[in-house]
Amino acid sequence: MAKDKTGEKNGSRREILQAAGVVGGTLPVHKAAASGPIPAAEKPLAGMIEMHVHPMPDMTPRSANDLDLAIKAREEDMRAIMLKNHEFITNDRAYLVKQMVPGIEVFGGLALNEPVGGINPVAAETFLKFSGGCAKCVWLPTHDAAHQKMVAKKGGGVRVTDHSGQVLSEVRKVMQIVAKADVILGTGHVSPKESLAVVKAAKEEASGRSL
Repeated sequence: MAKDKTGEKNGSRREILQAAGVVGGTLPVHKAAASGPIPAAEKPLAGMIEMHVHPMPDMTPRSANDLDLAIKAREEDMRAIMLKNHEFITNDRAYLVKQMVPGIEVFGGLALNEPVGGINPVAAETFLKFSGGCAKCVWLPTHDAAHQKMVAKKGGGVRVTDHSGQVLSEVRKVMQIVAKADVILGTGHVSPKESLAVVKAAKEEASGRSL
């Protein structure tokens, strides 16, 4: 836990969530419900939006499923959560959870990894057409990003720029789709250099002119 300039301790994002029992399985939902309302002073996540969280079902073990996560987030008076999965869309799951847990906004996204064809404008467009209004973010490649593979000492992976550093045309098509829908474009796990190129290109696509 780091200290800021005033000497006060600032917990990491995960430490704060663990303290509140949202991640790590530190406070089961049924036990929290049985203990009654939590005093406002003990709700550090009140009004907050979790921009992405990985619940079950998933290929990787997770500490909570979609439903339990939404219930716990509502108990903590959070404003919204966004479900994330590295393989497939989560806006369909988010829609169903919202019907079962009123009082908390639930959104989903799409990560452009290999299971959906990598940088696939059709996948992004289809994701955004789902009913329910829960599609909120398109992430560039995460665990299938070329940079992520390189860090893990593996070959291959999905690239978002060419060898000269120019953003690929398919990535720009995804940007245009995202801009038209007015949702979030996440840089995923691409390299810092790729991220800067992506941000510049996204601004160009959003404004319709070169910067």
